[in-house]
Amino acid sequence: MKGRSAVLKCVAAMLVAIALSACTPATERARTSAPTSAAPARLLVVYGVPNIDGPNGAVDLRSSADIVKLRGAPPDFKSFIGAWVDHFVAKQKCPEVHGVGGKPRATVWGVTNDVATGSYVGCTNAMVIWAKKSGRWRLAGENQSGWFCSDLREDRVPREITDPECATSKDGETADGAERYTGPG
Repeated sequence: MKGRSAVLKCVAAMLVAIALSACTPATERARTSAPTSAAPARLLVVYGVPNIDGPNGAVDLRSSADIVKLRGAPPDFKSFIGAWVDHFVAKQKCPEVHGVGGKPRATVWGVTNDVATGSYVGCTNAMVIWAKKSGRWRLAGENQSGWFCSDLREDRVPREITDPECATSKDGETADGAERYTGPG
C-alpha cells in the first residue's frame, strides 16, 4: 500500500504542476524560460535588389507617409527616413526629374539595426548609404557610379543589400579596379 500511496502523491503533484503551467500565460512562460543575451540580434531586412534606375522590388518612398511599407525596419530608421524623404522631395526644384516615374523619391533596398542602403531620384540620382553613428541615423555616403569597397566595409554594409561589385581603391574619384564584395569582413 505504501508504494501505491507514493505513486498517487507523485501523480497528484504532476497534475498540480501541469494545471499551474496551463494557467500561466504563454508569454510569461516564454519570458521566464528563454535565455537572455546582452546584445540584440542582428537585424537584416532585404526589400529588393540594388538598382539606381528603379525600385526592382525595393521600397519606393515619395513621402513620410510611405514608411508603412518598411515592414520589419527599426522604428528609429523609419522616423529618420520619413523626415529625410520629405526634406529631399521638397528640395527638388528642377524642371525634369531623372528616372522612372517622373517624381522625386528615395528607394530602400535593405536595412539592418545600424545601416541601410538605397537610392534617390530627383534632379540628380545616386546610390546611398544611411548609417547610424553615435545613436543617430544620417546620410553616410552617396555615389552615382558605384561604391568603393572601403566605404562599404567602413559602414559595415552587408553584401545582401548592396551591389555585388565594388571598386578596389580610390585615388580621388578614380576606381582602379573592381572586386566582388563579400561583406564587411
